[in-house]
Amino acid sequence: MDENAPVERPKKRKKKQEDYTSDKRATQDNGEEKPRRERQTTSVYVANLPKDVSAAEIAEYFAKCGMIGEDASGQKRVKLYRDANGDFKGDALVTYFKPESVPLALQLLDETELPRADGSLGPTIRVQLVRSRGHWANDRPNSRVTRATIIRSQGNRKRSQRMR
Repeated sequence: MDENAPVERPKKRKKKQEDYTSDKRATQDNGEEKPRRERQTTSVYVANLPKDVSAAEIAEYFAKCGMIGEDASGQKRVKLYRDANGDFKGDALVTYFKPESVPLALQLLDETELPRADGSLGPTIRVQLVRSRGHWANDRPNSRVTRATIIRSQGNRKRSQRMR
């Protein structure tokens, strides 16, 4: 080897830049599109609940259909919706641990009466399927709007109001 000869160094490959903004689907080796994994919902929306019901009562009643999910603090994932004054509106969101519990809850608990702690029956509750986050009711698959997009558009609206 000649000491004066220039040393050839291997060329570094540039990392392929990922496009995270487009809706292009990944392709398999044979050029076909990879099928998207269907996102299964694990939540049900409950309406027409009594105004004095607790999250624990709702969790106990809905546990018939499956295990209720837990958040990081260990609390059951039952969200009670409240109005601007902090009063319970009569609606809740129950999130199960497994998606198989959702059809069971729809079948068994929709249009049933919620039993109360004193033994009486409450009003007839409505249990509905929750659509996955990011889809609007118009059912167009390519019209995904994420929460971040909504927040960003609200920020732009506020900013333009301040400039006026």
